[in-house]
Amino acid sequence: VNRGKLEGRPVKELTDAGLLSADEATKIETESESTGVEAFLSQLVESGKITKYQADKFVKGNGSEIAFGDYVVIDELGRGGMGTVLRARHRRMEREVAIKVLPTTALDSETAVARFYQEVKVAAQLTHPNIVHAYDAGEHQGFHYLVMEYVRGNDLAKVTSKEGAMELARAVDFTIQAATGLSYAHKKGVVHRDIKPSNLLLDDDNTLKILDMGLARIGRSGLEDNAESMHLTTTGQVMGTVEYMAPEQAEDTRNADHRSDIYALGCTLYRLLAGSPPFSRETVVKTILAHREEAIPSIGKGGGVIYQKLDEIFQRMVAKRPEQRYQDCETLIADLSQIKQLAEGAREEQTIQLSSSPVIPKTAPPVVSPSDPAVQGSQPQQALHGSDPGTGPNFDRPTIPATNKIQPQSPSSHPQVHPEFPSGNSMDVVDQIYGVKPDKAGVLLVIGIFSLLLSACCVGWIPGIIVWVLARSDLKAIDAGEMDNRRRSTVLAAMICGIVSVVIGALFLLFELISNFR
Repeated sequence: VNRGKLEGRPVKELTDAGLLSADEATKIETESESTGVEAFLSQLVESGKITKYQADKFVKGNGSEIAFGDYVVIDELGRGGMGTVLRARHRRMEREVAIKVLPTTALDSETAVARFYQEVKVAAQLTHPNIVHAYDAGEHQGFHYLVMEYVRGNDLAKVTSKEGAMELARAVDFTIQAATGLSYAHKKGVVHRDIKPSNLLLDDDNTLKILDMGLARIGRSGLEDNAESMHLTTTGQVMGTVEYMAPEQAEDTRNADHRSDIYALGCTLYRLLAGSPPFSRETVVKTILAHREEAIPSIGKGGGVIYQKLDEIFQRMVAKRPEQRYQDCETLIADLSQIKQLAEGAREEQTIQLSSSPVIPKTAPPVVSPSDPAVQGSQPQQALHGSDPGTGPNFDRPTIPATNKIQPQSPSSHPQVHPEFPSGNSMDVVDQIYGVKPDKAGVLLVIGIFSLLLSACCVGWIPGIIVWVLARSDLKAIDAGEMDNRRRSTVLAAMICGIVSVVIGALFLLFELISNFR
């Protein structure tokens, strides 16, 4: 490539796109020692004048794809079935935006173009903090595009893949935010039909925004003629993601309504807490059949009372029949808000208890501060809202104080942390001396092992009996949901140590009695 080519198309397209002024282009070109287009563009990338994405477009001769009217494309954010998403900046306002472009392979399909502009119309009607805003739309050199709010952050699929299962209060908070955005959309007659973690964006302020209304359908109460919208979904076509798809939507996409979104949101909540969708199977067909036929898994098995209450909400969200689910997002939001409040109250109570612990004596061993736990919890003192006591969560409904303040719970209410001990036992002495609540199951195991060491003595069976009795009591507490189920193996080990020490101690005692008798 010679200097003549360098002075041709790339420089002109750079200035036409507004990436360089004519004076800047001339100065850089004059000072450049390279004679190749790629080397010249690489120099511009290193100097920060253009991005690598833009340089690649110019090298391939696709510089016209950089500018969309008043927008200059910076980078590619991703690709999907309904198009490519680009990051761009407005020339004069300097506001960064996301531009969704319909793929060129779909331009020959009138249905695809019609569906794309349906998305434009739907998005233009939705202005809500929990929905990605739409700014503009148009066509540029055969490309149809939609300009949307650019959200800095990750979607919930990436968050869970990186961080694993979420703490309860956080997962519930995100679900409430998504339900709030859906409630607004449903009132506008819009059904999303593809709610899933990857379509829920989390910005830097922990505000959740619903992405991709491209699968949305205007309902019968909407602002468009429903017949036109129905026509855009052809017979036998599946729209949505099967891991989160309601049974009626898998059977016929046109059957999807706002309750299908609630079902998908329930599956999303399960994914946030469990790390995987509730009905994910090896194949698409098996997954669809699992949604329709298999029993709904529990979201709170062995997780404490608050998880059990949340499970009642989840079971109603993902009921097989739409009429058995929540009939609106408002009722769902009210119930989830009570769960969130109880979970945060339990966490706050634990923080207060830890901060008010006695001063550690100089002779005491160092204390390791406990981590902030995920929420399980205790029997709540407030009822959750439900429009239909017969079909909603089976909660008692005492009057909620006007302050809506969570009253302090018993020590057993602490969430997802080592269970507290009842007052009046030896563990309270340790708590008063060192300022921490020890792990009862671990202490019990240590005592069991100690009783094993004493089992060769005549009195070795005494601590063994004590360990056995306490372990039986703890197992009953675990089965009742009052203790963390994860401590079961430790308690069982302590019980075995106690039983063995009792047997050995009893044998030695019997041997001693026989020897004395002789």
